[in-house]
Amino acid sequence: MKTAERAHTPAKLWERVKLSQNYAKALEQIDRHLIYWPNFLVHKCKQRMTRLVQVAIKERRLASKVEERHYTSTAPKVKRREATRERKALVAAKLEKNIEKELLERLKSGAYGDQPLNVDEHIWKRVLKGMKGDNELVEDEDEEEEEEEEEEEEVEYVEGEDEDEELVELEDLEKWLGGSDEEVSASDDDEDSDEDSDGDDEDKPAPKKRRRGPKVEIEYENEESINLPQVTR
Repeated sequence: MKTAERAHTPAKLWERVKLSQNYAKALEQIDRHLIYWPNFLVHKCKQRMTRLVQVAIKERRLASKVEERHYTSTAPKVKRREATRERKALVAAKLEKNIEKELLERLKSGAYGDQPLNVDEHIWKRVLKGMKGDNELVEDEDEEEEEEEEEEEEVEYVEGEDEDEELVELEDLEKWLGGSDEEVSASDDDEDSDEDSDGDDEDKPAPKKRRRGPKVEIEYENEESINLPQVTR
């Protein structure tokens, strides 16, 4: 506030009054100190004070809900430096991977034996650890396969042979062999042997139908130099 009584002292021409935090009391202070001022200016001061109070209330409400965010800018020099470091790190990682791969291939081929090489210690340890893990994995797979083979029982199904058919084949073979000997030793009594064989054939039941077997060639040689024809069956 400016008054005419302090016009001769320009340094103290304006007077400042701190208003109360209470809105009603602040309005009373404005009315008391501006009692001789025009109503338009008094009303304008009250409106300004009301607007400032509303802004303060809104700021306190926003501060209680959302934390204040601080954005910091990054200098171009720092950006270039970080990009260069990242690029160098990627190149080093790629080179390290290539060294590890080459070392692993040479170790598997047995070029160096079991002695450590002149490489980084952490690379050597990682390669040995990887080889150990691969060996353990292979051993575990072999053990699992052996267990599965032991658990699974091998079952083989074979076609059974008919005993009746075997007996019929043996009887026919013996009969045929016996008939050949009788023809050689008793050639004079052909009629009797024919009648006996006919009687035997009638008494015996008809043989069952048997499976067709492989062809067999049998040759007989008698001491009396009697040549018998070859029989193919």
